[in-house]
Amino acid sequence: MLLAELAQVSLEVAATSARSKKVALLAGLFRDAGPEDVPVVIPYLAGRLPQGRIGVGWRSLGDPVEPAAEPTPTPSRTAATRPPTVSPSPSASPAPKPRPGPDARVVTRVNTLRAANGCPELETDPRLTEVAQRHSEDMAARNYFDHTDSSGRGPGDRVGATGYAWSAVGETIATGMSDPAAVVEEWRNSPGRDDDIFNCDFTHVGVGIADSPRGPYWTQVLATPS
Repeated sequence: MLLAELAQVSLEVAATSARSKKVALLAGLFRDAGPEDVPVVIPYLAGRLPQGRIGVGWRSLGDPVEPAAEPTPTPSRTAATRPPTVSPSPSASPAPKPRPGPDARVVTRVNTLRAANGCPELETDPRLTEVAQRHSEDMAARNYFDHTDSSGRGPGDRVGATGYAWSAVGETIATGMSDPAAVVEEWRNSPGRDDDIFNCDFTHVGVGIADSPRGPYWTQVLATPS
């Protein structure tokens, strides 16, 4: 009987000791747990604790999870804005050259005839042009047709008055015709006047034209400087 009681006491002591070890084990586990470990309440395995008891365990969730870095947004590719293509406007056609005046056409026609006769080309001189223009205007205004003007001066006097120092002077006049070519043709076919056109000693020329109710008056002054 005594032996049986001793055996029962030994068993109770052993059980108590085993439970103490379990408690100590759990206490050590909680002591070593870090902030990353989350305690959980779980039913303990049957037979490990008295019936109906709930054990407290823990589980480690591992290393703390770093918050995922937000992905760096990929810059969107925006097509470069290009200025609208402007079609080049068609280049404007160059303005047509103005047609030479009748005085210039007279000079051109005379030079053509002179070249055919071996004479040098005449160059326009503004002083001779001024003399020719004033004489044509004088004839148109006073209704006369002559080499001597209304003040009694001849071609040489009028040319000398401009400061042109001459060694030879010639003059041809016409009236009633409007076409420069017809005027030159008239001079070429008139006795004496063609001598002025084809005189190879002349180097300068000036032409003047003035309108009138009776038609244009034409004057051509030729000269050679001294």
